[in-house]
Amino acid sequence: MPYTASGDKVGISKKSFREMLRNTESTWPEIMIEESGVQVIIHWDCYEGVNGDYDVEDDDDEPLLRFDVLKRTAHEEGDGEFEQIEDSSYCTDLRAYDDRGLILQAAQAIMNEVFDKVKAGQSIKKTCEGLSHIRIARGKVV
Repeated sequence: MPYTASGDKVGISKKSFREMLRNTESTWPEIMIEESGVQVIIHWDCYEGVNGDYDVEDDDDEPLLRFDVLKRTAHEEGDGEFEQIEDSSYCTDLRAYDDRGLILQAAQAIMNEVFDKVKAGQSIKKTCEGLSHIRIARGKVV
């Protein structure tokens, strides 16, 4: 499979991504970061595209990634399980074939915006709505 790599960053071309989906039952590996009981996960489990479900046969469609924010629940016995925070799952403008190193940077950017609010017990709905426009342009997360 033709990947492009620079250092520890790996991406795949849009054409190669489409071929992979046509020819295999491949799944896109999620990216997850965790910080003091808060997780940000970027994934393609929902197979979202520009106009709803991603259509591999539509050359104009794009495979869009989704992010979720979770927090560890507190239990007297110790660490609890991670649970998704209400109104914290949004589709992004990140593409499933984008450079994985840059997608990891996007996950960190999301964490930077939501972490203090999650720890303070504040709503992150509006913050996440704004973060849904996160994308990669000219090799940078914007």
